[in-house]
Amino acid sequence: MRILVSIVFYTLIFASPAKADEVSIPLVACQMDVQGSPLPKLPDGKKVVQMDKKDADRLAYYETKLGDHIFGVYAPRGWHCYGGDGSGGYGLTVSPEVITAENHLSSEWKGLTQPIIEVGGLYYDSSSRVDICRIFVRAFPKEKSCADYLIKDWDRKANDFPSGPYPKDHILHIDDTFVEYETPAHEDGFGTDGGEAGIKKTDLPIHGFFIQRKKSDALGYGVVRLPADMSDLHSVIIKQYEAEQ
Repeated sequence: MRILVSIVFYTLIFASPAKADEVSIPLVACQMDVQGSPLPKLPDGKKVVQMDKKDADRLAYYETKLGDHIFGVYAPRGWHCYGGDGSGGYGLTVSPEVITAENHLSSEWKGLTQPIIEVGGLYYDSSSRVDICRIFVRAFPKEKSCADYLIKDWDRKANDFPSGPYPKDHILHIDDTFVEYETPAHEDGFGTDGGEAGIKKTDLPIHGFFIQRKKSDALGYGVVRLPADMSDLHSVIIKQYEAEQ
């Protein structure tokens, strides 16, 4: 009996984990607008990925191009996508509802209340500088010197840069350059800190992340809010995005 238990223990601890399947999923080309002007779209196609088949059967890959930079994100099949680039940053948004440059940039735009997946970057040397510093002070304490600079040279106030994570956020620090978080439903946090035109609080939680890329001019970010019946996919989407960066 002791030998049998030892064999089972050894098998559980040292056996190789099951490998993900190599599967083909739809690749959906997304429109990218720069300051409201559309760029040529990439063609639709297929993408071969290493992923559990039951997850892959529910996902597609949504892709766009900005200059020489091709990027994308996994999201539920049948959703709509829109890419935009402005003075403060760029992003690719995927949603069950149609988002266009006309409604996104309209003065009537009141923010996002539906499920959404968005990835992109905030430009360091831009109008997003203050927003980035606020993220740094909360998520990357080693970078908090940016607040001293903005307080001194940009006439900002110290209380513009509260330190530490949002009280209700659940923070998982991967390393000094990657932070993953969860903002619970109906709570203030990283997931809803986008101003009046950002993502609104609802009865669904938000999962997201920030990436400091050493050879980039932008702070990478991602936001995932899925319907309740798809909540198991948020970790798949984030892990696949992180792995492919």
